[in-house]
Amino acid sequence: MLMNDPYDWNGAKESTVCATEADSLAAVTMQLLKYISGGLPVLFMDVRLYHPDKDLWDLCNSGNHASWYASRSMNPEENFKKITFHPALEYYFKAGGASVEFDAAPGEITFARLGLWDDKLYMVMVLGEAVELPREERIRLNAETNPTWHVHAKLHCDFEEFLKLFPCNHILGVAGNHIRALTYLCEISGVEPIILGSEGQRRVKPIWDRIK
Repeated sequence: MLMNDPYDWNGAKESTVCATEADSLAAVTMQLLKYISGGLPVLFMDVRLYHPDKDLWDLCNSGNHASWYASRSMNPEENFKKITFHPALEYYFKAGGASVEFDAAPGEITFARLGLWDDKLYMVMVLGEAVELPREERIRLNAETNPTWHVHAKLHCDFEEFLKLFPCNHILGVAGNHIRALTYLCEISGVEPIILGSEGQRRVKPIWDRIK
């Protein structure tokens, strides 16, 4: 958590990307999102549950959820007001330690993920937002997975599109709308950008994609 945060016990610092479960493409995606956002902390999440009646995704922390997203503040005191630490669940964390609990503050998020197909990289991205739910509803929905580690997200694409095109159960995200910058980064570096939802329909393909 603190590696991905812009502060630690010594004060302000540059965030250091930390992915879990040896997910190297997630780590690279996080580093790219960090760069294009100007150094903001990046979320690493599990695609855990979808509530079709609410068109709401429950994206859960995989053990390194940056506390910055609790209030989106560079002042750790503001973020930690909303954070509770619990003993880590033995099922997931054999070595013990603490597990962080908070629901992400509302706001726009750019979600993305590098994938690999036929030895070629591609990037799936989608704009969305973390939403704030009433307390009782949050508790009820969180209990369907685990009481900790939640981003309740609305994505700007439908369920079927996400299910068919998103490459992994790990999803990365950074605060703000960075779809255009991320698309340009992909085009410059030779990575195929796949933009879900209405933002993808507005993309103008570069000339080299039109004359192949």
